[in-house]
Amino acid sequence: MTGDTVDGPVRTNGTLVTLGTPDFKSYVQYGDIYKVPGYGNPNFESGSAQLSQSDINSMNMSMIASQYSKQINTAIASPSNISNYSTPVGLDLSGVYNNLVNQLWKDYGFSYSKNYKWKSGGSYTLSTLVKMFKNDFHSWASDSGYIDQNGNILWNKLPSVIYNDYNNVISAIYGIPSLQVTFSPGNSGSNANTITISYGIDTSNAISAIDHLRTDVNMYSYKYNLYSIGPYLSGNYYPNYYNPNVYDVLVGYANPQWQKLLQINPANSVPGNSTLTIESGSNQLLGLSNGSGPITFNFNGVIKTTSDLVIGDGTDQIVSGKYTLYTTSSSIINGNIIYNYANQLFGANSSKNNWTNSPVSTSQVAQIRLATGTDALNIVSNYDIALSNNMPQYAKIMASLYAFNGTFWYPNYANAQWNRNTGQLFEFGSTAQYEGGQLFGTYSGNSLITGYHLYYAFDWRNLSGMPSNMYGTPSAQGKALLLAVRTTF
Repeated sequence: MTGDTVDGPVRTNGTLVTLGTPDFKSYVQYGDIYKVPGYGNPNFESGSAQLSQSDINSMNMSMIASQYSKQINTAIASPSNISNYSTPVGLDLSGVYNNLVNQLWKDYGFSYSKNYKWKSGGSYTLSTLVKMFKNDFHSWASDSGYIDQNGNILWNKLPSVIYNDYNNVISAIYGIPSLQVTFSPGNSGSNANTITISYGIDTSNAISAIDHLRTDVNMYSYKYNLYSIGPYLSGNYYPNYYNPNVYDVLVGYANPQWQKLLQINPANSVPGNSTLTIESGSNQLLGLSNGSGPITFNFNGVIKTTSDLVIGDGTDQIVSGKYTLYTTSSSIINGNIIYNYANQLFGANSSKNNWTNSPVSTSQVAQIRLATGTDALNIVSNYDIALSNNMPQYAKIMASLYAFNGTFWYPNYANAQWNRNTGQLFEFGSTAQYEGGQLFGTYSGNSLITGYHLYYAFDWRNLSGMPSNMYGTPSAQGKALLLAVRTTF
């Protein structure tokens, strides 16, 4: 929309929808384009073109996701095996999941008695929560006329994004025993971060997944004659507290208490020799025997989990080194993510507050691109990548983002204002997602009312092969993956 800047190549396999006069500084490719009438035309500074069907097929997100899932497994190992590798290897925390489920439900549980709304005893398992969601979704599909005579959902009649959203909710519920990753300055003499991984009950991804489903149903309601799904997935659907639905339960546990699981301390750089230190009492969660000491290994910067992933703790995350964070579920970004070399460029002196608390300018983007930094971060999710509700007014995400079956979005887009003002979301990297949309702000005409104006600046190192020794970057059979989305605003 008017005021948005996309400074890098854009590709969408679906429909590019523009409102007003957004500025596209590089070449744009799209499956189709729709310019909202009456608000002006987009500015394609370097031209645009429509994709052929063969072009679209060559960058299919489902295909790329399948390839990536296989490729990433060759670059990682479990905590009990990482020391056996002489070559760089990442940390596979997939096996931790079942242990986390057992530990967290033993320690916490999802109990009626722990929330003032619920007046009878009892507790929930993850499968119970999923069953509740499926039942409520089925009721909505039935009332909307999308159930066949055998009681099956007519997925082939519904928009494919609704199918993805449905699976996203289920994945996010199962991922509630979550992992949090934070970056802090490394040891003296190290050019890489100390990485802390913690665990806890965090329902924010599941809440966001349901909100995303509600948003997409509203978006397609007119074309497909869909009922609003909100009443089926909120407390208003039940007249009393004895039958809370899944959304009620999730909101009741929206404030996680994180417990440290482990730390990774690189000796000098990533990739490079590192020490894995296990928090006391966490050995069994990692599949290690009690008393296992620090583990030395050649860390390649890749971390994989099957849990929901929370990146950051609400503070600025200054990234030094090269990392890939991959979850088969969904991710939440909780705070600014800033490359160390850019922070040194703008934030290491008295102007730091101006850098972190002001919108990014085109001249600053030019300086970042001219710098010789090698810090880099990939955030890869099988489903959504969302911004937390407490992101600052001038948010900065320096990372390449990949949401294979979901979208990069801001769940609080319809409500967010800062002293009655809107904000700027600056992303430096690249974005690949299945579905895009009007999910960062609301508009009156072509004026932003809530949420963020967008400034996407492409990190050209993604094309030049820099930074070197970067592990875990998704691609399509050797092609650079720039921006492959289903629809985008």
